[in-house]
Amino acid sequence: QRRRFQLDRRRTRPRELLSAHQPHRLRFVDRWERMTTYRRFTCDDLLRFNRVNLDVLTETYHLPFYGQYLARWPEYCVVAEGPAKQCMGYILGKVEGRGKNWHGHVTAVTVAPEYRRQKLATKLMDTLEQVTEKIHDGYFVDLFVRKSN
Repeated sequence: QRRRFQLDRRRTRPRELLSAHQPHRLRFVDRWERMTTYRRFTCDDLLRFNRVNLDVLTETYHLPFYGQYLARWPEYCVVAEGPAKQCMGYILGKVEGRGKNWHGHVTAVTVAPEYRRQKLATKLMDTLEQVTEKIHDGYFVDLFVRKSN
């Protein structure tokens, strides 16, 4: 089941648009009138996200690890894409636990240095929270952070 969301600057949560035939995309317009598209991460993105991954604060993994996440939890893999189709940031996650501990887990969230301070990571996290709550009926989302970060 595919859904389309539109982020409204006056709201903190995405509001759903009824459009089942559209691909899973999230869009918002920031105050500089630039368009950012939030869409599902694809295998082709693995070849285009090096600029984001080469940051010292970003935890990097080998390609089969990303492929495993794309295969098992595709709804938890979202990329923020700029108007020129450049990768601005991404989030990878999964669902895990049992019973009351059934929850979403953020494995990686990163934004390229030139696109920071625009609330891209906040919007990526909101997307992951929506997926956890609406699709998997999870109770919370967790994220582990290194002390050096």
